[in-house]
Amino acid sequence: MSRPTPPATYTRRIQRLLALINEVKTNPRQEPRLLCMALGVSRAMLYKDRQVLAQVGFTFRYDRGQRQHVITQDRFLPVLELTSSEVLALIMAVRQLSSSGDYTLTYEAIAALRKVISNTPAEVRAFFQVSIDEGVLQKGFGCDAAIREDLWSACQEHRRLRIVHDRGDGPQEWLIDPYQIFFKRRALYLDACVVAERRVRMFRINRIKSVRGVDIPPIPTPIVAYNFRQRHRHSFSVFVGDQPQRVRIKFGPEVRQ
Repeated sequence: MSRPTPPATYTRRIQRLLALINEVKTNPRQEPRLLCMALGVSRAMLYKDRQVLAQVGFTFRYDRGQRQHVITQDRFLPVLELTSSEVLALIMAVRQLSSSGDYTLTYEAIAALRKVISNTPAEVRAFFQVSIDEGVLQKGFGCDAAIREDLWSACQEHRRLRIVHDRGDGPQEWLIDPYQIFFKRRALYLDACVVAERRVRMFRINRIKSVRGVDIPPIPTPIVAYNFRQRHRHSFSVFVGDQPQRVRIKFGPEVRQ
């Protein structure tokens, strides 16, 4: 007997739960009121969704002392038995996911795949690892894996960095507070606050040549207010402006057909 298709309301709930997890992980400094606004839900709905997530082992709370959301539990689950074809199918599914633009969700999926692969027999483990590295990470994002990992960790841990970035006119060093990694137009980008300018700039990650940590404690509060959804809601492709602009496009008679 075939399994019934989940109702649309159930699918929307799963999407909403994933969006909630994503916001808590990538924008933990949002107050609960702003979190509700970012997700487009009421406080009552947010409370219900938190209860659902708690049932599956993901819990978080808003720490007023730190002024951010803190994840208190993300339960480990036993790895299920999978066939080689199923693992390959998962790798290709994650590669497809990488084109959706949600890098955080892709990163979580890759981390889960690595855990699955670490439990496979040694004779096939290397093949699966290369499939992820080349099929998803290298071809999917086209940037240095070590640099990407350093940037991701710094975003999560609120650590200041020195990076060397080359747009094609020569390398330039920047002192930054990294905020968010995201995927647009088949490339990975980083939103970061340039400390000297006290404003957020966007850096294409495959143009970052080196990353060095700065020996200071983590930055608990951003020096510039930042919200990814707010900053990019009116973006045109990878271009972000201060104010949306009205554009009028005229078509010639020859393109009416």
